[in-house]
Amino acid sequence: QTLTHLHIINFALKMPSQILTRVIITITCSLLFLVDAIEDATAGVSMGTTIVAAKFDGGVVLASDSRTSVSTYVSNRYAAKINVLFDHGAMEGDAACVCRSGSAADTQHLIERVREDLFRRQYSSFSLPQVSVKSAAFYMKHLMNRILEKENPNFSCALICAGYDSKMGEGVIYSILPSGAFFDESDVGVVTLGSGSAFVQAYLDNYYRPNMNRDEAISFLARAVELAMARDGQSGGSANLCVIDKSGCKLISDATKILSSTGPATKLNGFADAVKQQ
Repeated sequence: QTLTHLHIINFALKMPSQILTRVIITITCSLLFLVDAIEDATAGVSMGTTIVAAKFDGGVVLASDSRTSVSTYVSNRYAAKINVLFDHGAMEGDAACVCRSGSAADTQHLIERVREDLFRRQYSSFSLPQVSVKSAAFYMKHLMNRILEKENPNFSCALICAGYDSKMGEGVIYSILPSGAFFDESDVGVVTLGSGSAFVQAYLDNYYRPNMNRDEAISFLARAVELAMARDGQSGGSANLCVIDKSGCKLISDATKILSSTGPATKLNGFADAVKQQ
């Protein structure tokens, strides 16, 4: 093997300089293409995304885009990134949903485990009280930290857990960052995560009002997601929303089409037309 290497080196030294330069460039480019191909082949399904939640008078609205991708390839244009954790609105209890960003597989795995554990806890003993939004969000954070520490240090997940708190009589918002950090965003009233968050954070800060009504909050978040999709290459598809109040969770799919087809319920300066549920 050493003798073969010496022969190759000797042959290269005898080659004209121009030919040698071309050979080196060709080999270098081939190696770069090989590295890119390996990275693309091993890339997970990513939800580089825009997720956002905002409180209104009597509840909370969550919104997201619908694009998932593998590297630069859009693998799904109509993914559901808002998942219902539980809905006890019919029993005058709490209701909660989660917006997911990060690795699609990791976030799906986490939400499935959380829902299964909450369901088992709720119905294994009828003496236990109904699950609250805060306890569900805190348990999600605890489980995520445990996965990061003991199961998968590369676990990629950023979440917004929001819902209606029946005891407080208002919407609540909690965010969980990829590091496992947990924040109560209820006093702030609005939060955004994901790759598109940088493009709409200033819009949210400037136009959010804590006393918005339901239709205004829906218009506000639909517009925010549209702005993110217009500028963020990893956000796209359609805007999906979920309204949570004392009656429970109500999903609104493809809000961008509903905006143009139903007409305004409330007209605000600088806002998209309000979304009406069909």
